Amino acid sequence: MADKKKPTAKNNAKTTGAAKKTTASPQTANTNNQAKDTLQESEEKFSKIFQQAPLLITLSEIETGRLLEINNKFLEISGFTRDEVIGRTVVEIGWNSEEQRTRLRQIFLKHGRVEGMELYLRRKDGRKITCLYNGESIMVNGKPQLLSIAQDITERKHSEEALRESQALLETVIETAPT
Repeated sequence: MADKKKPTAKNNAKTTGAAKKTTASPQTANTNNQAKDTLQESEEKFSKIFQQAPLLITLSEIETGRLLEINNKFLEISGFTRDEVIGRTVVEIGWNSEEQRTRLRQIFLKHGRVEGMELYLRRKDGRKITCLYNGESIMVNGKPQLLSIAQDITERKHSEEALRESQALLETVIETAPT
C-alpha cells in the first residue's frame, strides 16, 4: 500500500487559508453586485437627464474649452452635428466668440462658477441666439470639467423688444393725440 500523507494542522491551515483568499463570501458578492447595480442605475439616470434635458448642456475641459460631451438640445439649437463639435472648442466652431469665452473664463476662475450670464452665440447657419448661461466645475473620472447649462432665451428677448417698441409707440400716440 502506498504511503499517504496524513492531513496535518499545518496542511489544513494552508488549504483553508488559500480557499479564504480566493472565495468571496456570498454576502460580499451580493454587496458588490448591489453596488455595481446602484452605480449603473445612477449612470443611466444621469445619461438620460443629460441627453433629454430641455436645456443646452455640455461638458468641456476647463483649461482648453474642448467639448467632451454635448446633449441633444445643444445639437438641435446649434445646428451642429456631434462629430463637428466633440474635441473642438466653442470658439473653433464659431459658437462663441473669443471675447465672450475669455470673459466667461475670468468670471469662472474668480468665483468658481458662472450664474445667469447672458451669452450671444452663433448657430452653424450663422443666426445669432441669446442664452442664459450657468457653468460649474464637476469631477468626471477624477478630472475637473466644466458643466455648462444654457437656456435659449432668444424668443423671450425678441418678445421683450417688441413689447418695448409697442409701449414706446403707444406713448407717442398718447402724447401726440389731440385733447
